[in-house]
Amino acid sequence: IQHDTDTNTESFWKSCLEGIRFLQKNAALFRIILFVAAINFFAKLGGDGLMSVFVLSKSGGDQNALGMVETANALAALTGSLLVMCMKPAVHKTKAVFISCAITFLVGNALLSLSDSLWFWIATSFISYVTATIFGTNLTVIMRTHVPIHMQGRVFSAQGTIQNASIPLGLFLGGVL
Repeated sequence: IQHDTDTNTESFWKSCLEGIRFLQKNAALFRIILFVAAINFFAKLGGDGLMSVFVLSKSGGDQNALGMVETANALAALTGSLLVMCMKPAVHKTKAVFISCAITFLVGNALLSLSDSLWFWIATSFISYVTATIFGTNLTVIMRTHVPIHMQGRVFSAQGTIQNASIPLGLFLGGVL
């Protein structure tokens, strides 16, 4: 592998700020990332962050029940990945992001709490994680399509930081509630 001999002496902070500036200049991408940050907050505040507590409290502390739900989540992520790989790409990827996100929350959060049945929890978690994979895949395609290759490292770092910054707050407040 050949590397450029031109050494870029750009500082770490300047490089980080370049990714943030790129997102600020591309308002649509920045709004999607802020949307995902809000989604991460609410996901960790509710269902996704408190799944273990929910299942254990509703099942009388049955760790096997929790293991079955978590296994369904893992199998759903794999299934969602295979599904996305085999299906035709979404024509309107932004619409696919928002629709899959809505299904993830409606099924994963709202419906999950409506039953005390282990099999219902497994089914709703499975559906939720399949659609979450579709959500994530389409978001990645949007970002890779609209961010120039030479900026992707900086922009994706900024994206990850912004999107995930809300997770600790969501987990904390979920625990308090």
